Amino acid sequence: MSSFSSALAGAAPDSTPSPADQTAQSSQPVAARPAAPAAPDVSALPPNGPRLTSALARIVGMPTATPPPAQPAWKKALGTGLGVISSALAGIPDKGRPSFITGLGEGARGNVATTAAQQEIKFRDFDSQVKAAELHNQDLHQQNATQEASDAHEDHLMKVRADEANNDWGLDGDTIANHGPAAITHAQNQTAANGAVTVSPMARISDDNVSLPYDTPSNNNKILDQMRSRGGLFGITVPDGATKVPANQAKAFNNMLQGYKADGSQYNHDELPGQIASEKAKIAQLQQIGTSADNMTLMNSILKYHQTLLSDLDTHASQVAGQKKGAETQAVADVANNPTNQAAAAKGAGMKAGAIANAELPAKQALQDNAAGNKPGKVDTAFYVGTDAAGNQIAGTSDQLKAANANGVTKLDADTAKKVTQAREMISPDGLFSAVAKDVQDLQAKGKLGVAASRWNAFMGGTVGTDPDFAPLRTDMGLLATKLMQVHVGARGSAEMLHHFANLADYKISDAPTLTAALKAEYRYIHGAAMLPKTQTPSGGQ
Repeated sequence: MSSFSSALAGAAPDSTPSPADQTAQSSQPVAARPAAPAAPDVSALPPNGPRLTSALARIVGMPTATPPPAQPAWKKALGTGLGVISSALAGIPDKGRPSFITGLGEGARGNVATTAAQQEIKFRDFDSQVKAAELHNQDLHQQNATQEASDAHEDHLMKVRADEANNDWGLDGDTIANHGPAAITHAQNQTAANGAVTVSPMARISDDNVSLPYDTPSNNNKILDQMRSRGGLFGITVPDGATKVPANQAKAFNNMLQGYKADGSQYNHDELPGQIASEKAKIAQLQQIGTSADNMTLMNSILKYHQTLLSDLDTHASQVAGQKKGAETQAVADVANNPTNQAAAAKGAGMKAGAIANAELPAKQALQDNAAGNKPGKVDTAFYVGTDAAGNQIAGTSDQLKAANANGVTKLDADTAKKVTQAREMISPDGLFSAVAKDVQDLQAKGKLGVAASRWNAFMGGTVGTDPDFAPLRTDMGLLATKLMQVHVGARGSAEMLHHFANLADYKISDAPTLTAALKAEYRYIHGAAMLPKTQTPSGGQ
């Protein structure tokens, strides 16, 4: 392997933990660390090196001179897995033009063959190793993306950088080229100068380079300012009085700001439609409550990137389905056009006609009768809608509507059935209405509900109520708004319908009783959309 993400993907953490690490690890037993894999052979890399990812994957397996305190079991398992992957990649052939994949094999072979540079590269801590692997996977995804999706992502990153520059949030640090030799040289120099390599949770990778911010008080203050201003867009709240953002929060914020999931992975084909619907709802909500032009630019840029990615994945899935169907059609035609098969089919048809002319029919009928008697009845799980004796519309299976003595029963279409199911989930004992009710009760018990209710729009925008006690209500209310919209217009509603519903759901809240009344009105609406037979009464909700 030979790139920054793959080059840095194997170095072990430095043995000296930070004060915060020492506190977190003080309660864990100290155990011997497994032997680490060999360090990379820099001489094995080509002069102009392949992309950064291959070197990253290689460096992640680097050893450290002194065993650090024991890590949790999942961290040990991850380190073991990286060692196995490095050995397996050594078998990749070195044929063909230099690329990410051949770079992986080349780096792994050097890793297996050389142990002389074991102490040249070390990571400061395990979080740096995980972030390096994260960058490696993000770079690999962008390499495999179509040109349109890659361009859309690069365009979004340019908007992010411009936003940071305009607000003086740009972080000081190193910027290195996105290829293997540059990554390894940087890592060796950092280890020699500082004793270990630190990969900031705010590090980013693009087509051409990798930005590696420094861990300095100035950078820390800029990250705090940025997350206080933008964190609410992604459901992240910085506690009042915080002097440093936890690494896991900073990493999640940085990933979501770039259009990835909080853990750094990319949304897949099945996840994108729901994510896009959620982003449209969030943008409609921000338009209603009011937010900065920069916030709207960032949210629309992320939405555009995800829409481009979904379009490309839709096209790819359609092409694969077409190729599969074409291959199946051709295979059937090949069998049918084979002269031997045609002759056999003609002969078989004549023999079958003669047999039918004899006494085959009675025997066949007897077999069919026996089969019908032994076949179990098919269970009907489809949703139907009808009217009960009180004139209410109710939905359920055919057996449930029969038990409710429903009249005018017809089968529900798939879209309406999905909305009914979502409505029932919302009013279930563990549903969103129960969660919101608990959040309201908790804040009321602490005497804090009036703060949120009196300035509701600012509260939902994240500028009022930054205390961690308010985070559950803000998050659950945001999810509730999205679910309400899905029940009302569906996951792929038009922009006009989404805007219309956002107006309907716009909260004009001035105090706690008004908030409670608004929630009860929404509960009644969703309870009606659930169309429960009167024998089914949910225990969650108001």
